[in-house]
Amino acid sequence: MPTIKLTQPAIEKLKALPSGRIEYWDNQLPGFGLRISETGRKTWVVMYRVGGKLVRETLGTAAVIPNLAHARSREPSKGASWSEPGRTEKGYLNEQLS
Repeated sequence: MPTIKLTQPAIEKLKALPSGRIEYWDNQLPGFGLRISETGRKTWVVMYRVGGKLVRETLGTAAVIPNLAHARSREPSKGASWSEPGRTEKGYLNEQLS
């Protein structure tokens, strides 16, 4: 799981692996990333903790949300929010969320 600076030009240049899928995580917004399947489909994903459990959520495909800024502004839906008080300045959600 490589961590890179996700920028619009970088996302457009990322290619699929010959087999399997790969996830690129953003070093500017921890827990936010882009998954690329072997078919080349790009999907925005987030990972966070709720009640101590790690949750991986799909925000949508790059075909539906083509702009990086729009993908970053999407809110996780499973009991957590990017803007809730449990989120620290560095982007991590703490384990206190319910």
